[in-house]
Amino acid sequence: MWLGVALALAGAFSFVQGLRMIYYSKAGKFRCRDRILDFVDWKGHEAVLDVGTGRGLLLIGAAKRTTGRAVGIDVWSREDLSSNTAENAMANAALEGLAGRVEIANQDARQMEFADGTFDVVLSNLCLHNIPAAEGRKQACGEIVRVLKPGGIAVISDFKSLEEYERAFAAAGCRVEP
Repeated sequence: MWLGVALALAGAFSFVQGLRMIYYSKAGKFRCRDRILDFVDWKGHEAVLDVGTGRGLLLIGAAKRTTGRAVGIDVWSREDLSSNTAENAMANAALEGLAGRVEIANQDARQMEFADGTFDVVLSNLCLHNIPAAEGRKQACGEIVRVLKPGGIAVISDFKSLEEYERAFAAAGCRVEP
């Protein structure tokens, strides 16, 4: 009898988790994206960089809020996200009618090819933790600061190493708001 109850509970738990995954993929990720983008006081002409753009979720959301340049960079690791390619990011931008307004580049966050002070806004969601070494993550934070215009804003969202990022940005002279 206990085995049957345990199996029923495990099945119910799995079913609920499955429903949560479906909800997130259909609506939750957009709410999360919008919460991240709401940290920016958009004026409508910002140049935006999305570090670790993946399929372009943040990039596309930012491009909808500005008429400025919107660029997404990534190294597109298939291990991190299924169908994670530059082509799929551009296809998503096209679906939103933004293909002509976004740019995609294959660049490593630790060594970006942009000039100093290129972007008003730098965004990154669930990316920096994928850099395996703490020194590399610190280097990526330094690159974000380098490409950010004076007075610009960087919004970094991740689930680990947040204190590490805060220290790196503070050491670079940035005001950090957790």
